Amino acid sequence: MKILALSDWRIQPLEMIIDLVEAHKPDAILYAGDDLYRFIPLDKSLLLKTPNHLLNLNYPDMKPVLGKQNKLFTQEFKKNIRELDFQSKDILQKLGIPFYYVNGNDDDFLLHDSIYYIRIHTGYFFINGKRCTITETPEGRITIKETDIRPYLFSKISESNPNEDLKTDVTSGIGGGIYAPISPSFGKFTIQKKSEEITIFGCECEFGLESKIKNKPTGYADIYFSHLPPLGTLDLSVRFGECHIGSKKLLDAIKKHHPKLVICGHSHRWGGISEKIGDTLVINVSSPDRDPSYGNYALIDTDDWSVEMKTVEEKTMRTIRGIGTIRSKLKGKRWDAIINKSPESMGVNIDETLINLSPWKQRCPISPEEPYGDNRKSWCWY
Repeated sequence: MKILALSDWRIQPLEMIIDLVEAHKPDAILYAGDDLYRFIPLDKSLLLKTPNHLLNLNYPDMKPVLGKQNKLFTQEFKKNIRELDFQSKDILQKLGIPFYYVNGNDDDFLLHDSIYYIRIHTGYFFINGKRCTITETPEGRITIKETDIRPYLFSKISESNPNEDLKTDVTSGIGGGIYAPISPSFGKFTIQKKSEEITIFGCECEFGLESKIKNKPTGYADIYFSHLPPLGTLDLSVRFGECHIGSKKLLDAIKKHHPKLVICGHSHRWGGISEKIGDTLVINVSSPDRDPSYGNYALIDTDDWSVEMKTVEEKTMRTIRGIGTIRSKLKGKRWDAIINKSPESMGVNIDETLINLSPWKQRCPISPEEPYGDNRKSWCWY
């Protein structure tokens, strides 16, 4: 059996995954979380969560399933919710193979009537240039209100937040907004192909930066499937201060039950790298969240349990014949402008020219003090 494993596909084009499936023809996909909303098709019924309400909505007209609840909506809310840009995703249908997934620490889940839902919209709007969010009137009706907080903070409001009336605490879940039903692969499950069967344990993780695993594996499975890496392995992060962000529970389970393989993500700097804990191979299949031009993935062959760590690159203008010459000339002009300190004399805004050549990116300068330094390689493409 061949499995395609990936994680943290946050900004990469989904079409790249379709290309991978066509190229490698895997039997199944294991996705280790974050930005799951990009994959989830919209159901006929969604959930609207506000500070004191949790309502079922019909999709796509966005009206309450229970007609009597329509009176809870102000006219302003009715107008703006209809203008939300909801597009049902058909990516899973295009893939055409089983797609198993667990949540990441940025996937805001809600459990309602024994069904998992994922937040697909933060309840955050721009109306006439003003930042607004879904909230309630003093009478308890659902409306739109101007706010000065960003949608991510709307999910993690502290006790000291002056916008206390925006806090959402109805049932489970973290933030307010619109939620769609999902079917994550938590706990132990199997994948079968003819007479071959492999066992997998999917781990659920908490929401937020300091997330932990909720359901520790309690026995053997061929694969442990988790967004978080095991503590101390492929998990050293520096973005919010240098620290290990893996799971102690997962590490303990690995040392006790010795699975063949652990699939994880979360720590982007270790994406595309594998490491062993005893006889267990740990693979981090996360992709970068600042450069959409490439993504990491793994191909797993369960016949011999071989693993190939791979990278796929987006097809860009760099594949066009002769584009290298154009790039060289642009970089040369940029360098000449820096040396002569007179880009205006060239009659062209080099910064603007380079930036507009999307999807290319400019590599970070050597230092803020010397924006381009003494090395021409400090201004290059990737």
